[in-house]
Amino acid sequence: MNNFSTQRTPLRQYKVKNKNPLPKGHFSVLLRESQRFLGKSRDLNGNQNITRHQASICFKPENQYDEDERKVIGKIEYTLINRSRIYNGKDGDSINNFRQYCNGISDELGQMHVALFNEDGEPRNPELEEYIGSGSIIYLDSIELEVDWRGYGIGLLALDGLLGLLPSFEMDSVIVHPTVDSAATQAKLVAYYGLLGMDEWTPPNAEYKLLGMWTGCELPRIKQIVPHLF
Repeated sequence: MNNFSTQRTPLRQYKVKNKNPLPKGHFSVLLRESQRFLGKSRDLNGNQNITRHQASICFKPENQYDEDERKVIGKIEYTLINRSRIYNGKDGDSINNFRQYCNGISDELGQMHVALFNEDGEPRNPELEEYIGSGSIIYLDSIELEVDWRGYGIGLLALDGLLGLLPSFEMDSVIVHPTVDSAATQAKLVAYYGLLGMDEWTPPNAEYKLLGMWTGCELPRIKQIVPHLF
């Protein structure tokens, strides 16, 4: 297992792969409406501290000021785990039932729990205690872009923007499982997310590979990673 620290050195820039000129304009991330049930309705709608969300990746051409000119070019799907609220027993939750909660959302989230946490919901690796011991977690399900917008590093820009949009997401974790069919493609995804400062949080020989970063670290600045998008 890697030795983790709260500092990261700047990593290399994203290498543009799309040979077509990028249209001039402005990118943004738009969060879809979220809802939290209250009172007696809370108990009828499952665990509300592990919730699935979607954010739209948008582009607006330069010199266009009407919001209707904004075009959705992709999306980010993620699961937000309010682990601190679960850990502190809010809403009647228990950290001892954390695995059950994860399994109830998806098999993939259940596998994440098995890889990183023990039966009591505590981190398996003591080195990760500061990162995932009690803070919140974004589990990144997918980043999708329309074909014409791929190869510019826009996904990295959008993910960084999403983290800036979430209130107080400053001492928490982002986790992704690079799901692919080949080792070569997986290595490319590891390098891709590594640009943002993600490390391998599971052993090199682990059956279920997970990458993660803690937002309390000194992470590379997005402008250094994708300078062509600024």
